[in-house]
Amino acid sequence: MAALNFPLSPNDGDVYGNYVYDATEGVWNANPQQLASRFVTSATQPTSPSNGDGWLDTNTGKTYIYYNDGSSAQWIESGNPVIGFVDPYDQTTTSTGYLALPKGTSAQRPVAPENGDIRFNTELGEPEYYSENESSWFLFRQQAISEFSVEYLVIAGGGGGGYDTAGAGGAGGYRSNVSGEPSGGGASAESAFAAVPGSTYTVTVGAGAAGSTSSGAKGTNGSQSIFSSIISTGGGGGGSPTSQPGASGGSGGGGHKNDAAGGSGTTDQGFAGGTGNDAGNKGGGGGGAGEAGNTDGLGYGGDGVSSSITGSSVTRAGGGSGGTGNVAPPVAGDGGGGTGGGTSPATSGGTNTGGGGGGGAGAIATRTGGTGGSGIVIIKYPSSFTANPTVGLTSTTSTVGDYKVTQFTAGTGTVTFS
Repeated sequence: MAALNFPLSPNDGDVYGNYVYDATEGVWNANPQQLASRFVTSATQPTSPSNGDGWLDTNTGKTYIYYNDGSSAQWIESGNPVIGFVDPYDQTTTSTGYLALPKGTSAQRPVAPENGDIRFNTELGEPEYYSENESSWFLFRQQAISEFSVEYLVIAGGGGGGYDTAGAGGAGGYRSNVSGEPSGGGASAESAFAAVPGSTYTVTVGAGAAGSTSSGAKGTNGSQSIFSSIISTGGGGGGSPTSQPGASGGSGGGGHKNDAAGGSGTTDQGFAGGTGNDAGNKGGGGGGAGEAGNTDGLGYGGDGVSSSITGSSVTRAGGGSGGTGNVAPPVAGDGGGGTGGGTSPATSGGTNTGGGGGGGAGAIATRTGGTGGSGIVIIKYPSSFTANPTVGLTSTTSTVGDYKVTQFTAGTGTVTFS
């Protein structure tokens, strides 16, 4: 029998006479049917395939035929996976058995997991999945984004006092969801606020408004304060001689002494301002978060609301008292309200209280209304989290028991929690 001179450098699938070369084994295999095709079993596509070759993908159990139509060549799936291989994707099942998950302890988790990876944690006794957003594994019964509750106190800037025996400024709107404490305007605490780590929340601390410097203008309204979707309305400005009624706001400004009405407050934020009185020669008291102007007497400012969100009780958002005609002024509302002018010029509302400015005096040289007090935003949250404000905000943070309390006292910006 003559010797066979096989090619010296064959490629996988080459045919020589009655033989086919198998590069995986490095041998020429007899091909008694003299077919150029072969069947390969491997986890990767065979290299240098020939038309008609078959391939069993050991990763999926699927079989393919290599087809060359003269213009293109590709592996074409030949049918369902072979017996013993099951593709679980995109199909229903009537099985009453189980789907086995990879199992292991926390220390045996994959070194480089991908989003959505699922396994059974034998240490915790529960299935878990990986979240790239949180860069962490979570049990199925946990929320991947761990929400937590935040208590807040959002107080807007106070309104400015009017000019010349004028109405006082109303307190800035007062909104609170502190458990067991009231919100402004006689409302109960607002709903719980759920924050999410990594999310961004807007914060704005409203400025107090300037008092009126002329008889032709009311005191201006304070600026609103904001925490996320919680917006408190600025306090209403006090009324002046030629623009007599007090302005509406978070709490209403008081009316000028010429029997002018006070402005209205905002529902669930503050009360109305008091009416001025010509016979009593007094402007109306500014409304407070806790009561209306004039509640305690003609020209008295409405009291604010107290809160212990910072760990100690502090009253804020009091209305200013009305101005008088060169006699002692009425008492300002408890909670930072400014005192009306009388024998002395009107004073401003307290810083970071949202208190209304006092009404201008009627018989001294300085008849300008007092400036409203600036507002404040206070948040209380679990101490395991950290509030990260942007540079546009002025803030301080303290620890109260198991919680942190951050007080924003000026500026506008955002805060995220980590």
